[in-house]
Amino acid sequence: DCAAAFRNICNEPSLRKTVLSQSIVPTLVELTILNTGQVKQDCLAALCCLTQDEGSEEAIVRDGGVSAITSVRISGRDPEETIDLALIALLNLASAPHRYAKVENVIEAVLDMLKRGFSSFKGVLSGWATAMCLKALCNLACQKPNSGRIVEEGAVRILVRMCSNSQIEAGSKHLCCLALC
Repeated sequence: DCAAAFRNICNEPSLRKTVLSQSIVPTLVELTILNTGQVKQDCLAALCCLTQDEGSEEAIVRDGGVSAITSVRISGRDPEETIDLALIALLNLASAPHRYAKVENVIEAVLDMLKRGFSSFKGVLSGWATAMCLKALCNLACQKPNSGRIVEEGAVRILVRMCSNSQIEAGSKHLCCLALC
């Protein structure tokens, strides 16, 4: 199918810049949002591959890639593999060594994943998924211009509540503290 073909093309490092320049991201976003199951997973895998190339972040965010990532349904509707791909793509976008336009979309997405994953702080996200979100937030917080936006988006309240939750693993609590620094 089309989504599997996109996944295979994006998996090839030598083709990523070309497909990115040919506006593949809006197509992946549309397919991800409108589909479930294997199609959604293949599209997120393609996006995840694209996020591996340094310098691709701005184009992916500008073309709506964050919408596809946040379309995952954490509360048991999407398989864990699909959620994992979304989180890896989000971490990759948050790991850019430079600030880029619309990085605030990534900040909002990371916090949205944490909020949805811990609705009422029942711990819906696995320890690994929580750590991925927190690592992304730490990476974003390392760039000083992002710090104010992270605070404005309510991160402090979320992180403090996570630190006080007995179900949160010690390693994740440590990441919460790092993100607050």
